[in-house]
Amino acid sequence: MRPLLIILAAALLAAGCATTGSFESSMNSQVGRLTYDDAIRTWGPPASVAEGDRVIVAAWSKPRASSVVYTGGIAVASRRSSDLTVTFDKETRRMIDWRQE
Repeated sequence: MRPLLIILAAALLAAGCATTGSFESSMNSQVGRLTYDDAIRTWGPPASVAEGDRVIVAAWSKPRASSVVYTGGIAVASRRSSDLTVTFDKETRRMIDWRQE
């Protein structure tokens, strides 16, 4: 299980530099395999968690990119974030779906 976590963590860290297809492929390969506890060990505590009768929905927000724009001699920094929402089956605690915004 440990090698799986290392591969997943590396894929997520590289997601900012990797193509969207590569990240999607990595996440899709974890459906049915990644547990809620593994996700917390890998990404840290989620920014939010909602529990329903059958599912747990956890969301993580990570900085994805930053840029500096110079306007009239003034530097304005902007930072975009990447929100990852993962749905877990409440009984098995395994990922059943995910999305990134």
